Amino acid sequence: MGRLTERDEFGNTDIIGVDSMDLQCNLEFDEFNKVTNALNKLAEYEELEERCCKENSWGLKMLTEKWKEFIEDIQELYEYRKAEEQNRLIKLPCAVGDTVYSFSFYRVYVMHVESFITYEDHIDVRLVSDTPENPFLKCDIDIKELGKRWFLTREVAEAALKELERGKGE
Repeated sequence: MGRLTERDEFGNTDIIGVDSMDLQCNLEFDEFNKVTNALNKLAEYEELEERCCKENSWGLKMLTEKWKEFIEDIQELYEYRKAEEQNRLIKLPCAVGDTVYSFSFYRVYVMHVESFITYEDHIDVRLVSDTPENPFLKCDIDIKELGKRWFLTREVAEAALKELERGKGE
């Protein structure tokens, strides 16, 4: 089988016989980036195959391993895509261990994400404080409360607290 990809004059990878503008127009930005990354990897494998075939048969063994890796990468991407289409993929706003901020009693607290708890109808984030003055502070908050009761930056948390204080002062 011949090559599936070719490089343009700028070194970008194109699929032979496919108009790349059609791809760009029919895919979301993130999807197009994933396809571009996969095509670049495929082009690298094809170039490696050509080089290996020119050099010696030892290269074929190395090429076989690279192809296996490529197929595994494509299968993993396919599984993620399928899960996303079936609404089985959850995109969380942050990761376990991240520093976040919450407020209570007119004070902003530095918290860390300990875990996410999934329920049938919602997901909670478990926040814990590891500051010496509040070593036992722990709370579970619906992730939909991001931007209302918990925040990814101190500045946004402080601004929300000031807005709350302003509303109670009127």
